[in-house]
Amino acid sequence: MTAIGSGAGAGSCCCTACESMPFTSPIAAVPVFDPDQRIIFPGHPLDYIQGFCCTCLPSYACISVECVLTGVLTRAYLPIKCGSLQYGQHLANVYTGQIFIEGVAHTAYFTLDVTANLECYFCLAIPSLYGFEEQCVLLTEEQFKAPIRWCKTLTYSIDEYGVRVPTTFVGTSYECGQIIIKVGLPNITPITKRPEQWLDLNGNLIQDENSIRNRCKGCGCISTQGCLTIYRVGNGTAESHVMYLGCSNCDQPCDTGHVYRSVAGDYGPIVSIERDPSCAYGDENCGCVLMLSQISSMEGVSPPLVSGLITQGVNPGDCPFPSAKWSFQDSNNDTILVDFRTEACSESPCSINPSGCCVGVEMPNVVHCTIERQASFASASCECLPKTIAMLFDGSPIAPAWSGLIDTDPGNGSWCDDGPDKHDIRVRLACQGNTWGFSYGAGAIMAASPCAGFIATDPSYFSCRPVYMKFTVDGVCCGPSAVGFPPVSPGPQTLTFTITE
Repeated sequence: MTAIGSGAGAGSCCCTACESMPFTSPIAAVPVFDPDQRIIFPGHPLDYIQGFCCTCLPSYACISVECVLTGVLTRAYLPIKCGSLQYGQHLANVYTGQIFIEGVAHTAYFTLDVTANLECYFCLAIPSLYGFEEQCVLLTEEQFKAPIRWCKTLTYSIDEYGVRVPTTFVGTSYECGQIIIKVGLPNITPITKRPEQWLDLNGNLIQDENSIRNRCKGCGCISTQGCLTIYRVGNGTAESHVMYLGCSNCDQPCDTGHVYRSVAGDYGPIVSIERDPSCAYGDENCGCVLMLSQISSMEGVSPPLVSGLITQGVNPGDCPFPSAKWSFQDSNNDTILVDFRTEACSESPCSINPSGCCVGVEMPNVVHCTIERQASFASASCECLPKTIAMLFDGSPIAPAWSGLIDTDPGNGSWCDDGPDKHDIRVRLACQGNTWGFSYGAGAIMAASPCAGFIATDPSYFSCRPVYMKFTVDGVCCGPSAVGFPPVSPGPQTLTFTITE
């Protein structure tokens, strides 16, 4: 087998901002084999992994876990573990982290090992899962060379139709019957540390002319796919667009590599990756931001709207999976809400299942409910309105729900008792099978002090991205339906509950 490593060390390694050198155990003993295959690294007399497996690996891997019996598919986003403790007898830890099977977290260890006869194996061990103590697949020279190039793609083979087959492990469990675990790549591309020349997936040497190259700092690589949702408050309509970075084939260089576009191209929404506008001219360390310049060919955004800085990390909004939310007024002074996000390991970032209340869409941990009253007369029972309450996520991915409580005087038990500074209001938004349900009232039991109720709504009137919903109910609970003798109607009154992120 031909050695895979590079004799010059990390300084001339093939790594980019989206690749890392695997953390390996130095081997002091020198085995007997062809001296031409020996790879020497600074501080490592002989490095088996970098010599006979991979010098560099993707810095992140997407792990899909399918429970065949129930049909449940979960995904995990695992960064490469540099410098972590060695697991078992293997020479290199690669990806380590939690995966979920039937709602239970299990720690998975992905490792590389080289046997005594200098064969390279990629292994998976899940110690807490019976039947998955360890599995290994052999990586041969066939996997290392183009077009498979396992060290860069984690592809194990290419089928007769040209489709890449990910590295796959199969095991069993009582809950799932068969468990299928696949290892693949997130859709990301480097911004910084891009080589001037590089090999495409077919092994062709090409010149890197992508306009994203070194465009800004602080974000080594970024997602090549995203979803942009436009919600028009004026008419209650929403539309979603799958967005792709650059030209149609982003494995090739292109002049528009820093722009996210939909299939409509220049006639649809456009989000670009730009230098922070607040940077001084010539600042070489200027950070990256997202910039929204138009939402359609007839609707430009002037001046363009800018996100916060994109920073390193794996939390929502961080590089390489940034997100941003914008709002602006259209020509009729109606609000337009725009949500842009990229997702680690998502195959369809715009997929929404309305029957399950936006199941499959990443939901925020906190939303806000603003309660307003519209009437032509004052009401002592509701004089503290409008009031905004933070609602915390307390549901699950398949049953989203948020609850909120404001209680400035425990035991008070009413919305606006004793003036505008004392409140006891509880609200809850939850998925009720195929529809969203909203409850409101006072205290733990949501008493009618003065108002309480439950509202169900068709999910088509709910914006998943960003979260936006408005309920309007009769506000007679806030005051008398008639006054005087004979009774005179004081006029209509309503309560409006607006839920936003």
